[in-house]
Amino acid sequence: MTESLPPGFPDQPTLERGLQRILANGSSSQVRVARRVPNLEGSFPHEVVTCLVDGKELTIFCKYGSTHTVTGYGHRGGVVREADVYRLVLAPSTASSARFIGSYVEPRTGATWLVVEYLESGLRANKAHKQDGILTAARWIGTFHAEQERLHDRLERLV
Repeated sequence: MTESLPPGFPDQPTLERGLQRILANGSSSQVRVARRVPNLEGSFPHEVVTCLVDGKELTIFCKYGSTHTVTGYGHRGGVVREADVYRLVLAPSTASSARFIGSYVEPRTGATWLVVEYLESGLRANKAHKQDGILTAARWIGTFHAEQERLHDRLERLV
């Protein structure tokens, strides 16, 4: 466990309370954080968290927003908007993506958290230097855009 966390990361009790709300989803399940690996790179604080949910291990990716909207680096809307995109666009999509687990607004700070499944592969399209990575990313975005266009057309016909 991490004893001294950088700014923007919730302390251990706060993290466990928030994850209890997201992962237990109103049930009597018990959530305990077993391991945290903070990452200091990127626009928002994020970390890989290994939890025990009723004794079963679950590794998730947590991103923490601030109480204000970040307007730099193209991140308009910040983690709040990213959580909405996961919930409203990616979760119902058939395109592959990290599974949306939940979002949470921390009552004390007002910060929004985004929690998605942790993908071990580490493949990031913007870091791919090999042609196969670029082709995989191009196929994904093509599939995703075609699906979204079909959904948009269907919604327009309903309105």
